[in-house]
Amino acid sequence: MTKKIELLVVAGFERSGTSMLTRTLNAHPDIKMTFEFGNCHRFDLCLHEHLTNLRTQWWKRRIVQNYRKNNNRWAQWKNRFASRSFVKRYRRGVSVASEDIVSAEVVRTVLSEIFPNVSVVGDKHPKYCREIDRLAADEITKTLVIFRDVRDVAVSYAEMVAAGKWQEVEVASSQVEMASEWVATIESMFRNADQVCMLRYEDIVHYPSRELVKLGEWLNVDPELFPTGGFKGTSVGRFKDALTPMEVGEIENVAKLSMQKAGYI
Repeated sequence: MTKKIELLVVAGFERSGTSMLTRTLNAHPDIKMTFEFGNCHRFDLCLHEHLTNLRTQWWKRRIVQNYRKNNNRWAQWKNRFASRSFVKRYRRGVSVASEDIVSAEVVRTVLSEIFPNVSVVGDKHPKYCREIDRLAADEITKTLVIFRDVRDVAVSYAEMVAAGKWQEVEVASSQVEMASEWVATIESMFRNADQVCMLRYEDIVHYPSRELVKLGEWLNVDPELFPTGGFKGTSVGRFKDALTPMEVGEIENVAKLSMQKAGYI
């Protein structure tokens, strides 16, 4: 009999640490997460729509990655081949397991077959933060939300846009618009606080051991097997030097109440 595993979704507003968190999860021997595959966006699509919506461009950004960010070239190629193999196996598996509608149970069943030796598997994608209400209501899916100070998010967000790294995605046209979207994520997270696990970016970079114990207990895995090194708090509070007082004021005018809920002011 194929072992059933927990289906985990990692959500968080852009530039809030979803990749860092997912690499940490993947360092645990009982967890296997993919990077922005998109197979948890909707659980009511027919098979054709589900397969069409998957991100299969594994050669641009590996869907299957090791937990270390700076791998050597050989490790990068291994990840690339692993991503290609995963996409093929997933498409074949979901085609067999699905009875037209691809439900969360179908996704979990297929991933259980691909990764039979772990107890938690899933996908991370920043865009899942727009779907927290739906994900929290799903009885099969466990949702982990990481959040970060909106002012630091604004700095990192602007840097990514300026560098042209988000040419293929829709981005906010201003810091005020970005802050409004951040507020929507935070409010959705707190609205579903009893159904999701909330993790502050600042807490995990400053107190990784404490936060990973909480995370391990929530996922029912041994927290001692998480790596606690490699977390850097240097990006916390960057807005103090990178944003003008006027820019900070504009963001806080939009996000003040949600920032208070999250403990930032």
